[in-house]
Amino acid sequence: MQHSVLIVDDHALIREGVTSLLDSEQFKVIGEAGDGDVAIEKYNELKNQVKKMEDDQKRTKRMQEQFNQDIEELGEEADSLVEEIEKWQI
Repeated sequence: MQHSVLIVDDHALIREGVTSLLDSEQFKVIGEAGDGDVAIEKYNELKNQVKKMEDDQKRTKRMQEQFNQDIEELGEEADSLVEEIEKWQI
């Protein structure tokens, strides 16, 4: 699971360095800010996007679980059908 990170520092070089260190499979840098006021603005902009992404991920996970269940049921039905056909073959 990736953790979303907002990098805040008044030095652009520090922000770039921290971004390059953190941007990986574990962390996703979703924004940068050079001061506290900009950080608050960015946070307010991004929190809604992050919430939407989390909702989308939950919805996708539920759909994936339902799909897997449907495939499993179809497989069981297909196995039963094959057994039935094999009974009637000469």
